[in-house]
Amino acid sequence: MARPPTQLAKSPIALAGLALLIMAGLMLGPITQETATVDETTYMGGGYAYFRTGSAKMAEEQPLLLQMILAAPLLLQDVHISEAAQDLMEQRSFSPLAWRWTGGIAGRLEQVFPEGVNWYHFGLPEAQYFGQILVYDPQNKADRLMLSARLVALLLTIGAGAFLFYWTVNLTHDTWASLMATVLWAFNPVALAYGHLAITEPGISLAFPAAVWWFGRTLRNPSFTNAILLGILMALALELKIVGVLLWPFFAFLLVALWIIRRKESQTGFLALSFVQLLRRVALVVAGFWGAILIIYFPHWSAPPPIAPAQAEVLKVPDWFVTLRPLLVPGNFFKSVTLKTLHSQSGADSFLMGKWSARGWRYYYPLAFWFKTPIPLLALTVIAAGLLLRRSRQIEFPSLLPWLMAIFFMLVSLISTINLGVRHVYPVYPLLAVGVADQVARVNRRWRVGAWFLCGWLIIIAISSYPFYIPYCNEFAGGTSGGYKCLIDSNYDWGQDGERLKAWVEKNHVQHIYLDYFGTQASIEWLKIPNTRVDAERARQLRDGWLVVSVSQLMRPEWAWLRESRKPDTRIAYTLFVYRLT
Repeated sequence: MARPPTQLAKSPIALAGLALLIMAGLMLGPITQETATVDETTYMGGGYAYFRTGSAKMAEEQPLLLQMILAAPLLLQDVHISEAAQDLMEQRSFSPLAWRWTGGIAGRLEQVFPEGVNWYHFGLPEAQYFGQILVYDPQNKADRLMLSARLVALLLTIGAGAFLFYWTVNLTHDTWASLMATVLWAFNPVALAYGHLAITEPGISLAFPAAVWWFGRTLRNPSFTNAILLGILMALALELKIVGVLLWPFFAFLLVALWIIRRKESQTGFLALSFVQLLRRVALVVAGFWGAILIIYFPHWSAPPPIAPAQAEVLKVPDWFVTLRPLLVPGNFFKSVTLKTLHSQSGADSFLMGKWSARGWRYYYPLAFWFKTPIPLLALTVIAAGLLLRRSRQIEFPSLLPWLMAIFFMLVSLISTINLGVRHVYPVYPLLAVGVADQVARVNRRWRVGAWFLCGWLIIIAISSYPFYIPYCNEFAGGTSGGYKCLIDSNYDWGQDGERLKAWVEKNHVQHIYLDYFGTQASIEWLKIPNTRVDAERARQLRDGWLVVSVSQLMRPEWAWLRESRKPDTRIAYTLFVYRLT
């Protein structure tokens, strides 16, 4: 029986605060020990360039707000900008190749844009290079720049945990249940892995569940203020990670479904509205969304410029974008969302359980979730889902909402052809934390004791896995040590171990290494690691020296000769395989 708010126990509140403090401590180690992962410098550079120039050309890989938040601490530091970085930032130099909007090379830049680079050029190659040479400029303190951006990410992740506590309190009026939701977040190795990085996941882990929660609140009370705020939260979610766009079809589907199912029942909340009143509320949501977008992009509200049909065809700019061009304000927002949406369906080389595919697998994300999620959390999810089904006829809609959104998210993941990491279904984890805790709060003491036992197991896993959270895999994948045989890329090896490679080189007095590194080469040079980059064919000709290969590279087909012929002499932080060639 849920207790009224006036009788809430206060000790769980303190324990939840302690759990979040421990979470912060567990993330501080990786923050200072890991080099930039593949995407971090791109986002930091994109936001920094926008602050300095007002152009979003370097910030087209993800929505703008996220990159501005991550780059804001750089404005408070003495950041040296090389001439090459300055030329890129101010768009005086470009990659020699033009990229299609669907991804891939469209041709030589001067052939696609004979009159000079224009607004429709996809600046991803420039943005990636700019971020690397900005952060890892020899005159910059790259570790300090990375620390400042990652601390912002840490605060967002801790904020997400605090919000999950608040949402669960509102749902159950039980602070012990809220503590469980916080624990399921704070000690989840997946949250610890991505929550400390300067990437999109920390922001969306806060904004996405907040928008879902406020949607449920707006259904109960579709006031003017609630509708406007819902639109603002949806805009923030989208501007922190493109998956925020999924809120629109999900909310629309639920509105229609509830209208059909409950229209003849006792009408409260939005169901009490007439059709015209409902349309007005939807218009308010759109107004709140659009107002927030305009504020984020202020004062750059211009529509996309005209484009020649031949160029649009070569770059694969969608016909609807060209036709509606004058209405797409602000143009930078629509370009970013369109680019990312097209890219999500363009395919990419993906690895799963020893196989490679250019178009991915329908079951990739369910399997990635299965392999990356700790077993006690999987068990709690299954148990809570069973409890939910057992009392499905008595379940109230607010309790159902986080489950419905999590299921919808996973179903949408089945159609994605970009299979690069469990982080792409990251918003599922905070939703499940609330859903599981809510169900446990509604059962007897014996069930709760069992659930807390599983939470204790989860805490042990989190602490014992420190500080290697990115490569963490559960026992179904062979554990963290063997997880690379099932999943790689951002699931396991994302270029985070440059600092640890340097420590190994210095400890063993290694004078030089041959290296195939899945990460930011600029970080290797900044760390002054004496290396020669090699590919699989070049490495095959080597007869002596030290060869170091990132496992995300090692699992590629061209490295089969090395995998099958010998075992590594040692491994650095799980991800770097070291061979002594003699």
